[in-house]
Amino acid sequence: RIISVGAIVLAAGFEEFDARPATQFGYKRFPNVVTSTELERLLSPNGPTLGDLKRPSDGQVPRSVAFLQCVGSRTSENDYCSSACCLYALKEAMMIKRKHPHTSVSFFYMDLRDFGKGYRRYYDKAASLGVEFVRCRVPRVGQDFRNHNLQLAVITDDGGMVTRDFDMVVLSVGQTPSPGFESLSQVLGLKLNRWGFCQTEGFAPVETGREGIYICGSASGPRDIADTVTGATAAAGQALALIAPGKPPAIEAELPVQDEPRIAIYVCDRGDEISRTVDIREILDFGRQLPGVVHAEEVDYLPQSEMLEEINRRAREAGANTIILAGGAVTDLPVADGEIPIETVNLRERVAWIHLYDGKPATEKAKKLIAMAAEKLRRREDYQPAKPVSVTQKIMVVGGGLAGLVAARALAERGFAVELVEISGTLGGHARHIRSLLDGSDVPSWLERLISEVEAQPSVHIRRETEVTEVAGYAGSFRVTLRQKGSDEQPVEAGAIILATGAEELQPVEYGYGESREVLTQRELEERLSAGEIKPAELKSVAMIQCVGSRDSQRPYCSRLCCSQALKNAINLKRQNLNMDVTIFYRDMMTYGLSEEYYTAAREQGIEFVRYEVDNKPEVTFDGGKLKIRAVEPVLGGEMVWQPDLLVLSPAIVPEDNARLADILGVERNEDGFFQEAEAKFRPVDFLKDGIYVCGLAHSPLNMTETIVQAQAAAQRAAQLLWRIQSFSPTMVSEVNERWCTGCELCIKVCPFEARYRDTERGIAQVIETLCRGCGACAAACPSGAAQLRELTDKQVISMLDAAL
Repeated sequence: RIISVGAIVLAAGFEEFDARPATQFGYKRFPNVVTSTELERLLSPNGPTLGDLKRPSDGQVPRSVAFLQCVGSRTSENDYCSSACCLYALKEAMMIKRKHPHTSVSFFYMDLRDFGKGYRRYYDKAASLGVEFVRCRVPRVGQDFRNHNLQLAVITDDGGMVTRDFDMVVLSVGQTPSPGFESLSQVLGLKLNRWGFCQTEGFAPVETGREGIYICGSASGPRDIADTVTGATAAAGQALALIAPGKPPAIEAELPVQDEPRIAIYVCDRGDEISRTVDIREILDFGRQLPGVVHAEEVDYLPQSEMLEEINRRAREAGANTIILAGGAVTDLPVADGEIPIETVNLRERVAWIHLYDGKPATEKAKKLIAMAAEKLRRREDYQPAKPVSVTQKIMVVGGGLAGLVAARALAERGFAVELVEISGTLGGHARHIRSLLDGSDVPSWLERLISEVEAQPSVHIRRETEVTEVAGYAGSFRVTLRQKGSDEQPVEAGAIILATGAEELQPVEYGYGESREVLTQRELEERLSAGEIKPAELKSVAMIQCVGSRDSQRPYCSRLCCSQALKNAINLKRQNLNMDVTIFYRDMMTYGLSEEYYTAAREQGIEFVRYEVDNKPEVTFDGGKLKIRAVEPVLGGEMVWQPDLLVLSPAIVPEDNARLADILGVERNEDGFFQEAEAKFRPVDFLKDGIYVCGLAHSPLNMTETIVQAQAAAQRAAQLLWRIQSFSPTMVSEVNERWCTGCELCIKVCPFEARYRDTERGIAQVIETLCRGCGACAAACPSGAAQLRELTDKQVISMLDAAL
């Protein structure tokens, strides 16, 4: 079959590392050795043990569990970090401790890579629950064949080896390219890196090198859920920018619904997932007897778009004007997604999976759910078709750094007008201090091209030395007041707002910074090397200290980009002077993903890595003006002394003072001062307040490549919002019976989406339909009954209850 498309988004995913060839771990040889994915299934309420943790060998609750990290990652065969393993293993360890507090859980790791937003606090929670953390890569797992207990060979801090017994061992297996990805890449003409992932460039992270083909998720390297969702949104935006303008298409008229609802019922089994529990024939016979039903049949599983097209066709042929679609994975369909209004009933999750071994009760429950859906359709008021609304086709980007520039360019490519607001007099932000990426890519040249492209866009209006002083309105229609230096305030209309206000580098207060010119930050080192002020050939030794001002009690978060920045500068120094001694004092090296190979390369070049603990930091003194560093060397043991020519600090990334801006916009910040997204994994660039998005260092510490992806994702979310609310307003929205409304404003106070306001002239509540999500909070709070949901009236609810009872 040949399909013509304008662009391709490649989301081929990954394959879990097969631990069977790694025979030293005993997977598939010892019954109580499981992978992290298998453990996740065991802990699931729908799993084989219904969520109760039991040893596979004897069905007993384990008294001790060991997690082994980096199985299939960070090896000579797979010299990369799989990025997600540390956090999902922490999650599972905490699940075990909460369910079985008396089960001891030990976590064996090399570097604890809690580099994401809020991840360090997650580690702290695990430690507080009693999870034991052991810095050691376990070389082998044995088994006591008398009781199937497992024996781990553990290397101690002094280099010795001891054996520890555990009831269960969990292997945190890494990510590998998905099967068939190599052949697919050959068909598409794409380059792969040496690990088999798609090759991308640092400045174009969702582009494959072939125009019109974009990539996301772990197809281009291991990623966690949040980065996967962000990358997928960015790739979708780039594809749409290539093939479609930003304006929504013309809206076709909806078919009217007849006064008397004629209902067609369709049941989709989807691979016997429902019929193994529910009697579908009995459901259909029951449905045909319901009032208003003119047709009922089973349909084969089809993809969503084809399903809608097919059931609309069949409903028209049956003379129906409303549809009930029952099955699995159908609850996300809008009420009127097709030409004929649709009511969905989830028989898979709500019936089949819950009542897996109770066929008769499951069938009776399915009947009642379908009867309730039929009553909801029968008692509905005249169908309100989707209607276009007026929105401001302009997006405001606050911040002219890397994230703001990328977002502005992406939006301009989609055809949107952009107001780019920068509080300083120059564009570029933090990126102006960076000379190269870890792979050596030239940052200044690329950044200047980016700025020139944005400045040349006729649809982008740049406002330098300007700040936001007030914001009113709602998604699709914001009124933003701006104040430019030396000018009066000026109102600007915008349909959406993107926050890209950046962050700044902490000014260190330890290790002698500010007391000696020989103590500087990584950024200062990079700038002075570029300017020729520091000559590597004249240096004998350089020391670097990581986590300066971060991952401590004051800032319990990882600044994410510091380790890669230190590696980049250390490797650069060694390349220019092979005889130079470079020592990096670190706590955990955060070279996640494909940057792990640079950590390996640094060690191969002779760069020394010395680990320290937060309660035993390196001590820096000046003896006769000479730098002296004392630290405990964990491998050799005892205190050692270094006398470097330079000491380079990796300070924390700290947020701007965004408290006032957050108050103006009505958005949240987290406990560290960064803007708080709506949901960390699945809405990573959205705020809870509709129409406002965040990207770059304003969100959290990110490297340049990650900032570019997040800015593209934020631009796509803003463009998508304006398309959605201009195309239609939702049908499941609240409405006001103006004769009953007393203007008490209780509904306004309880609305979580700011979708209601008081009409001061008439003294009654009104609804902003584009913001309403149909949650029903207003209807519950209204003392007079004036607030109702348009698709869930009192008449419908009572009839549905009658059907259920």
